[in-house]
Amino acid sequence: NNNNNGNIDISNIEKLKKTQIQEQERLKRRQQEELLRLKRIHKEEEEKIKKIQKEEKERLEKRQIEEDEYLLKQHEEEIERLSKEHLFEEENMKKQKFFDNSKIQIEVEERLKRQLEEET
Repeated sequence: NNNNNGNIDISNIEKLKKTQIQEQERLKRRQQEELLRLKRIHKEEEEKIKKIQKEEKERLEKRQIEEDEYLLKQHEEEIERLSKEHLFEEENMKKQKFFDNSKIQIEVEERLKRQLEEET
């Protein structure tokens, strides 16, 4: 009887050990599956972040280009305006010079006329 009980105890212990080992293996598999799942999620999140960063970079570059083009256009318009002003001023100076020269010419002619009248 004791011997029989002893055999039962040994077989129960072996069953418990076997069950324990199986449970540990199941836990280990679950942990590995969970680790793989977390790694996959982490990789997906990293890819999302990279995509968002890329889109943001492209958006900023596009905005910078638009800003640069706007400033260039403003600059070109300012140059054109100044150039027109300069041409206008040059034209006015030519007119003024012509007017001044005409005035001098008239004065010289009048002086000559007077001189001639005085001489005769």
